[in-house]
Amino acid sequence: MYNLLIFRNLRKIVYVTLICFLSSTYAQEKNIDKEKKFTQARQLVLQLGANSYKKRKAAIKGLIDLGYFARAEVKKVLNSKDPEIKENAKAVWDKIRWAVTENNPKLVNDFIEKYKENRASVKNWVELVEKCGSESIDVLMEISENIQIPEKVELQQEIIVDPFADEGFADEETRNFGYETMLPIITNMVTNDDLKNSVIGYNSERKNKLLKIFKYTVQSSSPYSQSQLIILTSKVFGDETAWKLYHDCDATSNYIVRMLPASLKTYISENLDKMDSEGKIRALTALAKLKKLTPEMLGESFNKDVFHQSGNITQKVFFEHVGTSLAPAVLKKTLEAGNEPWHRYKLLTLEKEPDIELLTKTFREIFSKNGDIVEFIEENFPMGSEKAIPFYLIDSELDSKSENWFLYSTSNILMKHFHRIGDFESAIKFLRLFNHENERIQDTNEAFFNEQLKKINKETVELLKKVQPILHKEPENALKLLSKAAAMSPEVLTIKIQQVEALIDLKKKDEAKKLIQEIETKVPMNLLEIRDLVYLCWAAGDKETAEKLIKKLNLSDENYYNITLASSNYEFFLNMDKVDELQKNIGSSSFAKTRRLFYEKQYEQIPPICLMPDEGDFQYIWGVISKRITDNKLEALKYYSQRVFDETWPEMLGLCLAGKITPEELIDEAGSCLNLIERQGRLTEAYYYGACSLMADNKIEQAKKYLKKAVDLNFFEYYEFVSAKVMLEKI
Repeated sequence: MYNLLIFRNLRKIVYVTLICFLSSTYAQEKNIDKEKKFTQARQLVLQLGANSYKKRKAAIKGLIDLGYFARAEVKKVLNSKDPEIKENAKAVWDKIRWAVTENNPKLVNDFIEKYKENRASVKNWVELVEKCGSESIDVLMEISENIQIPEKVELQQEIIVDPFADEGFADEETRNFGYETMLPIITNMVTNDDLKNSVIGYNSERKNKLLKIFKYTVQSSSPYSQSQLIILTSKVFGDETAWKLYHDCDATSNYIVRMLPASLKTYISENLDKMDSEGKIRALTALAKLKKLTPEMLGESFNKDVFHQSGNITQKVFFEHVGTSLAPAVLKKTLEAGNEPWHRYKLLTLEKEPDIELLTKTFREIFSKNGDIVEFIEENFPMGSEKAIPFYLIDSELDSKSENWFLYSTSNILMKHFHRIGDFESAIKFLRLFNHENERIQDTNEAFFNEQLKKINKETVELLKKVQPILHKEPENALKLLSKAAAMSPEVLTIKIQQVEALIDLKKKDEAKKLIQEIETKVPMNLLEIRDLVYLCWAAGDKETAEKLIKKLNLSDENYYNITLASSNYEFFLNMDKVDELQKNIGSSSFAKTRRLFYEKQYEQIPPICLMPDEGDFQYIWGVISKRITDNKLEALKYYSQRVFDETWPEMLGLCLAGKITPEELIDEAGSCLNLIERQGRLTEAYYYGACSLMADNKIEQAKKYLKKAVDLNFFEYYEFVSAKVMLEKI
């Protein structure tokens, strides 16, 4: 038996050795064959100027047959001083110009023919990149150097226009189909090491052209694509050039900083004293994010002049990550020297108990001259913060015209605030402004506010003012105050609504449900607060009362927000037939159909629906995750790459679903958003789509944890919040 085992092992060794030998021999023979073709091409080029017509013709035919292997040699003699060689080389070049890759020459030629006629689609480019791999960057370079740019282009979702024009873009949308489309697809689908090996041998002229393409592309790419270009630049051009490229990247992104090459991180640490102001502030911020910032670095490299000479966004990101590390005296001097509204705000809030009157007075002066007050509010206060109310009042007073979302318009926020504290006269004032500004059908009955005004007294109002700052921080104490207020003004509905909120925070769902049912019987038709009551029904798990409230809303076609609320409610309680019915009224039936199919695990049917170009980025990424589940990461990535995304954030979501970035990286990136309200929404999306990515990898328990976190953020207006709750019931 022992001898038999030895024999079997020896036989295996012989087989493995033989296979390795044959593979090595094959590779050597293949390389020899290639070298023979290159040598043959060099010899045939010499024949292009031969005296014999027959030899010249044979050389032309031989070079055309060699294609890729003859290309470099023919290119060298295109400007030959010998007219015969020059003419014959041009004849060959016209045939082999696009033989850029050794493999798949027909695929490249077909793409180029379509491209020159403005018929090449994103899908065509994805197929080429998949087949040609790192050689696709050579195709891109040849296109940039050899194709004439059309004056105007046809704008279609699936068409790539020529990206290399100095002019000729029809409008900004055209730019979506240039470098911003083609180069990121390459960096998404081909490893940086393979790309490095392809471009490292470029001559200096071509390398400079490549770097220009990188600089052009990086400005509008997603953080993932930006990070890939920085890594590739570091490998090909060095860390100094890569650091300069970082200056054109998203200053807020955590992902880019995390992905910086180790050598570039070292370069940043060692070259702080050589950087300009923008670079220095970015470098200190990056080091802080990486937890590599030392007090010595901060002390030696930071001063208020450096800070104020950098861009405003860079300053904000620096302050968020490094501000608290500054010595108090330095911090104060820095903010005092600033001229941005947020500098003044941060300075005033350094006091332990800031003077609200001084704050509002200062900001009234600041925003009467310049500044977007709504942007300032959203960057400094989370949604629903009582501390933001004085600033919303300034915004209303100055009649600031923001592009804020309907539900978060200043007048709506102030109307709800004054309703909650029982100041119905002020609530009526902002209700009228809200209706006027939005030219909308009045959802809230003004008569209801007038009736409530008669049923409340000043003492109750004072109690409600005390409730607001502690309602969700100290729900037990808030409930005691609300009970007193209810005893004094028993028919004021907002008191009961806030009692429900406190009860839910205290996890007393049965009591909350009983009170919601009482409130529902007293709520008039079309009251705007129905939205908040529906959300409370979700928290209490009261399906029946939620449906009764929905029936009190105006669900005609023009009431988009009512329809989306009703649709979300039916989805929350898994009545997808009603969701389909309602979403047809606002032209989003395929969006509802996609989610229904996803819940039913009919993944194969989803990608074709999501290809419809008018459905938007967030519809499309459902197709990406469905491809990941039914096929694999590569198919998901190919599907993802066919979309020209309108925004970089859904691009990042799609990349996570395609398996290019991890759920943890996505969540970290969501947290880098400066706008606190938008950050809450992005985190809801990141946890939800991160969970979907984990489900595709069959990591169900971790997926459940992420879905729970998406729900706990309570960003009710997002479909991802609703869908996270549904998915928790389904898996």
